[in-house]
Amino acid sequence: LNPKNCIFTQSELKFIDWEFASMNDLYFDLAAVCVEFDLSQNDIEIFLNAYLLVRVIVPRLELPTT
Repeated sequence: LNPKNCIFTQSELKFIDWEFASMNDLYFDLAAVCVEFDLSQNDIEIFLNAYLLVRVIVPRLELPTT
């Protein structure tokens, strides 16, 4: 997801521009969201916790150190 392709309203979230949508590696997609949305370390942990994958994914991602 690219933040520029997300439309937020008070009641909806819409995604536009599906030009490059395809099957991809789970880890690449999660890392791309973290990079594209410029997530902080704390936000990355919240994001991954929301997907219930922290114990599996964190060892495979190279998380930035701050």
